Amino acid sequence: MDQVNNTTETELIDDTFVQLGGSFSATSNIERFAVNSNQLEALVAGEGIATFMCDSEKIGGGADNDLEWALFKNGVQQGDIIRFLESITIAFAVSFQNDVDFVAGDVFDVRVNRVTSNDDILVRNATLFIR
Repeated sequence: MDQVNNTTETELIDDTFVQLGGSFSATSNIERFAVNSNQLEALVAGEGIATFMCDSEKIGGGADNDLEWALFKNGVQQGDIIRFLESITIAFAVSFQNDVDFVAGDVFDVRVNRVTSNDDILVRNATLFIR
């Protein structure tokens, strides 16, 4: 699923993972998944590698943000990978991969947690795909 030229901010909450703001849509070559409520929903059982990439910027004039990014399946953090990022500059990029398994009806999304500061973020362009 992709998000392109998004203008909806992600309102962050200290010490709480929140879903990314904006709207995701299905890519043209989607096969085993559908996009519902900004989540990838598995249509079949399987396993694969989830890859997430985005370019973002912080919104607000606060100090550096410490952010944690993670993949969630059915509302629960998937695996042990949390990408930690200290956003020193206004614009930044994030990417990570997770091994995943799924059954029909499982849903995946990426969430972000603000560890420090008080800024929100804007995820301009993002992709989450499972292959």
